[in-house]
Amino acid sequence: MPLYHFATSDLPGDTIAPEMDDTNATISLKADAEFTGEDLSSGGHLNEEIMGIYLAYLAGIGFLPFTRRREGKGITQGGD
Repeated sequence: MPLYHFATSDLPGDTIAPEMDDTNATISLKADAEFTGEDLSSGGHLNEEIMGIYLAYLAGIGFLPFTRRREGKGITQGGD
């Protein structure tokens, strides 16, 4: 049971998050800005449309179930 300790310990209280180095990603995004004309290196660019694409992909490969539409939004078979 490789994840047993996550369920039985005080995970938030005794866990230290690792330092994340995003230098390479920032350099790549700045270089990409020369071609696209849009600098996304500052981050924070996840929006509802992009999240929908990710969720539709995960549902399409069977990792998540498809949902019923509500107020015109949701993941449907075929991703539309």
